[in-house]
Amino acid sequence: MSSTPSSEIANAAIFPEPRFEHIGIVPVALGILRQMKVAEFIDECAPPKVPGPQHTLARSLGQTRPLQGPSSGQCIEAMVVSILEAGRVTLYAMEDWIRNLPVQDYWGEQVLSNHFTDDRLADTLDVVWDIGLDSTFTRIMGHSMVRYGLTAERLHSDGSTIAVQGAYDLPDDTVGPIPLRGFSKDNKRDCKQLVVGATVQQDGIPLAFSFYDGNTTDQPIYREHMERIADAMRGSKNTTFIADCKLCDRYCLGALYAQGMHTITLLPRSHANHASTLDAALNLPIDQWHIIEQRPSRSSDEPTIFRGVVVPIDMQLSVPNGVDSEGQHLFESKTVQWSALVVHSSQLAQNHEAELQSKWDKASATAEKQARAVSKLQFETQSAAQEALTLFIKDTRCTGSTVHGKVVEELIRTPRRRGRPRVDLPPSTIPTKQAWRIEISIEPDENARTEALKTAGTFVLVSSKQFGETLTQADALHQYREQFQVETAFRWLKQPGLVAPILLHTPKRIAALGFVFAVALAVYRIIQHRVRTGLAREGKTIPGNNHQPTSSPTTAVIAKLFHDVHRIIIASPQGTMVWLKGLTPAHKLVLSLLGLPDDLGLSDKLCQVL
Repeated sequence: MSSTPSSEIANAAIFPEPRFEHIGIVPVALGILRQMKVAEFIDECAPPKVPGPQHTLARSLGQTRPLQGPSSGQCIEAMVVSILEAGRVTLYAMEDWIRNLPVQDYWGEQVLSNHFTDDRLADTLDVVWDIGLDSTFTRIMGHSMVRYGLTAERLHSDGSTIAVQGAYDLPDDTVGPIPLRGFSKDNKRDCKQLVVGATVQQDGIPLAFSFYDGNTTDQPIYREHMERIADAMRGSKNTTFIADCKLCDRYCLGALYAQGMHTITLLPRSHANHASTLDAALNLPIDQWHIIEQRPSRSSDEPTIFRGVVVPIDMQLSVPNGVDSEGQHLFESKTVQWSALVVHSSQLAQNHEAELQSKWDKASATAEKQARAVSKLQFETQSAAQEALTLFIKDTRCTGSTVHGKVVEELIRTPRRRGRPRVDLPPSTIPTKQAWRIEISIEPDENARTEALKTAGTFVLVSSKQFGETLTQADALHQYREQFQVETAFRWLKQPGLVAPILLHTPKRIAALGFVFAVALAVYRIIQHRVRTGLAREGKTIPGNNHQPTSSPTTAVIAKLFHDVHRIIIASPQGTMVWLKGLTPAHKLVLSLLGLPDDLGLSDKLCQVL
């Protein structure tokens, strides 16, 4: 039996086994969460944690009591960082995922990884629902707006849908958003869904975020969000609320009018004032409209030209006017004169012309096929043929073309008797009968096509502001284009593995999970906004995709930058030594722009950076 040399034992004592910990973006996200005071605000309102039976038993036996475990706010922090670091980790897998993190360094000596069970996290979602999702999120974002010097000059709002799995056979009086079948904006059929609404400010940072029943339309989302934000902003008069054509509803516009917010929205073609607004604009030839912008075209060498003309438009609003004795809201009808910016895009006109031509050709081909089939029919009376022709012209939909037809008379041979006809029988004696047929021709309607092409490439933006020095045509077009800020938020949330699948069983927990998504989106956008503005201010860059320098990185690029940062810990009799491996000047620059310490707060003894 061999023995271990004493020199090896001494070396093992001098050089103990090191411990490696992956750092990544987690401490950065936690730093921002604590600047936003997310856990602090939640724990202020959450009821105190009730000691479990293990605490009671340990106290009665005089034993050491179990560790306290994470608070509700700390559980929310863990769920948020799991979204930003690994995509969303399902609740039952959080304990395994978080085991690889330095939990006690992040959340204190009273917290262990095995505390983050699915039951504990599910209870946290219930707590967040009980303390008020909207009020808590509004408080967090109100503090963040002040903390980071953010403004809300423009608000962009929209709704989207998220497919969910599960039966969800819930009673009608269930509290919370209920998965239902509705119109899917992702073209997913025959599945239950939830509707998600988001309102972000001009930098894409969310100020309101909610889950709704699966058949909810956009109008209730707009009204609820604008009221919530208006209360938080205490009636700011300099905010412009921007959304798509669903905002062009008399009740939504009336609510904005009552709250003193401005609006820019797209006037739908189905609106009563759309045709008259276009006619008023087209009194002036398009080539004489004001040139708003010229920019290079991707599909041709010629630049895309945006032209515009402003015309007044009368909008009918239903302005809130209190409530009646039964609690029903009262509305006052009001007509206000706003401004309509009719915009013509040369590239959009080319696309529309191609679509119209294809539509006309397809309709003509279909009508001609039907006409050939009808022209083979024979009618015994002229009136029957005329009736069939009238019915064909009435029922045939041939956009961009006109259908003409006439009834023609002809003699047809009647069936002869069996056998070979007589050779000496003259042709005039062959039996015939009188019949009528329909002859149909389809010709392009040049007037209708010209009239349709006049409005190709045009759309109408409605603004409650009058155009002048404070709002130019270019400003209105640019602000409406910024609607992509909320659309990219939906794309981020609906990327694979982040939101779907949602397997929670109670609508309250689904709504609370929406709160977690909103906080994660806020952290994502705040990191991106602060780093971008800081790099632009200092004129610096950091490594981006393919190690190319960039001054406008996304948070995903920043997370990738921190992916190779590790912590090495060696505990020895002389003390604990901590090295942060992989931390470069680029990392330090990002941390300084975010207001975070160079060592990420991960060392309290001896720290060296390799």
